[in-house]
Amino acid sequence: MIECPWCGSDAVGPSYDATEQMYGLGGTFVYDECAGCGSLALRDVPGDLGPYYPADYYSYGVPARLSPARRVALETLLFRPGGRLLAPTAPGRYRAVARAGLRRDARVLDVGGGDGKLVDELRAAGLTGDVRVVDPYARLDRTAGGAPILRTDLSKVTGTFDVVMFHHSLEHHPDPARAVHDAVARLAPGGVLVVRVPTVTSECWSRYGVDWVELDAPRHLHLPSEDGLVGLLESTGLRVTRRWRDGEAFGLWGSELYRRGETYAGTDPHDHFSDAELRGYERETRRMNRADTGGRIALIARSG
Repeated sequence: MIECPWCGSDAVGPSYDATEQMYGLGGTFVYDECAGCGSLALRDVPGDLGPYYPADYYSYGVPARLSPARRVALETLLFRPGGRLLAPTAPGRYRAVARAGLRRDARVLDVGGGDGKLVDELRAAGLTGDVRVVDPYARLDRTAGGAPILRTDLSKVTGTFDVVMFHHSLEHHPDPARAVHDAVARLAPGGVLVVRVPTVTSECWSRYGVDWVELDAPRHLHLPSEDGLVGLLESTGLRVTRRWRDGEAFGLWGSELYRRGETYAGTDPHDHFSDAELRGYERETRRMNRADTGGRIALIARSG
């Protein structure tokens, strides 16, 4: 294991053999655990990850338009007095953006934003500032119509932003420490970094191990512990001002499918689980999030 990008340790703990299970492609992918902070790193990254991101990969394609009712709800959440009180019941991506405290004219960069769905939704809800997506694997390359989608590396993005967001993209980056430093370099004074990632500091990892659906070998190159992630952000001079768990029931039912040797790409969970079972996974997810042990962690970190 090379130096851990989260805590800087080069001490190696246990290793784990995982396989690609979303599409049933198989293969063996070894993850090493950092003895310093407990984060995981894929030992040998495939030379070409393209086959693991097929055309129907969930974050790519042409984004659906925001319905009028949802547009009003999102505008209320983000910009109207008292709207942030709705955050606890909002979808995870909306909740995180609301807690970042957007102004209508905020300059926003979504790193690894795929097809631009989220930034298009923010624009539809009333965000008027400079809004962009940077994603080297994006299928779209827009310069007009919607928010620009830049098929390039974060290090090549120019300008400064009030909010830089990593919504389940930092774990895909070959060097998350470099990505965070590049993001901080593009934050305006007082700017906000939003990070949402799966974390091994969770009941999902301890319960399912390599069958945890959000290990997602080999697409997830790095999975941080909570201490590793917070330590990296604070090492850049950012202040972590808020953190919470926003795991979803998918983390449970998807892992149960993997334990059975089944894939989940294109799967309707109702084809595999009863309504009572799915409600149980929802309840269990809420319990884990309240206990700070859910499978996903979200953080708000501020500069200056």
